[in-house]
Amino acid sequence: MEFLDNLFRYWAVGLFALMSIILIRDYGWRLAPVLGALCAFSGIGYLLVSDPESQEAIRYGFYVLYPLATFSPLMVWLFSLSQFEDHFRIRREHYAVIALYIASSSFGPLNVLNAQILLSEPVLPWIATSTRIGLLVHMAYIAWRGRAEDLLEARRGFRSWFIVVVTGLIGSIIIIETWFMWLSDSQVVSLLQATGLLALAMGLMLRLLKGDQNVILQSGPLVLEPPAESISQPDPAEKHDLKRVIEVVEAEEFYLEPNLTISTLAKKVQMPEHKLRQLVNQHMGYRNFADFLNEYRIEAAKIRLADVANRRQQVLVLAMDLGYGSLGPFNRAFKARTGFTPSEYRKRALAETE
Repeated sequence: MEFLDNLFRYWAVGLFALMSIILIRDYGWRLAPVLGALCAFSGIGYLLVSDPESQEAIRYGFYVLYPLATFSPLMVWLFSLSQFEDHFRIRREHYAVIALYIASSSFGPLNVLNAQILLSEPVLPWIATSTRIGLLVHMAYIAWRGRAEDLLEARRGFRSWFIVVVTGLIGSIIIIETWFMWLSDSQVVSLLQATGLLALAMGLMLRLLKGDQNVILQSGPLVLEPPAESISQPDPAEKHDLKRVIEVVEAEEFYLEPNLTISTLAKKVQMPEHKLRQLVNQHMGYRNFADFLNEYRIEAAKIRLADVANRRQQVLVLAMDLGYGSLGPFNRAFKARTGFTPSEYRKRALAETE
């Protein structure tokens, strides 16, 4: 059993190391591949510092690998966001979570405070555990939430695999390390963890070797139009299908429908949902249905905001008229595509018509 543990553990270490090299070599120093490489290194850190024999072998390397192992849930969380949120950027709320995670880690300032002031009521373990569980629940939610709008079939399958394998594996490790610490010394549990991490590394490596860019997203600035290289030429039958979709969306202004989903649009154009996903993704270049809708809605918003007759219309009313359920998503989508808030855009547009 000890032999299998070592075999699987170091096999996984090798795969994670190779994975980090492939990510940077093939995808460059963009945010998503860098986060993926950091995830791989944190996996290496956990595999080595969680094994007593490996700790002795790495010696002073322990002081480098231990922080990596400690931050592995945080790295996986950020990487999952970069995979399942197109145009992902680390924003203020993410930095706040990162700060809380670091502060509540075993070598963070909250640990020092806990040791000096709160010895009678140690709250640090609860803060750290709650933070890790919160990250786990959030990344599973993000992976599941966007599944319906995702136009990439491979990534839709990857979402389900991610929820089951990644969150399940990390969740079991958190549970054991928090409430069943005595099991950590069990050779059986150690072997199961090494086996699970090896299976995870092999699954991710297979996708990387296939060059699946639906999994490792090229995070970058939002573009107003899909890149030409992402669009393939439709065959004659698909040209008619595309024409029908564009007629419904543009001529009938179906994009103004509130709570519009790809399933609703598929019924409207009388087309199988999987076929509509394929058309919009492969022949129009969109990765998710929200981007497809926003392209039409924001263009309509720009026209209405620049219209002098609508100068007194509240932005919230405008957003609702365009099919948005609330003001927040409209503001974010509008600023992402124009660089201005709706109010700023209106002010500039009206000033030009004076």
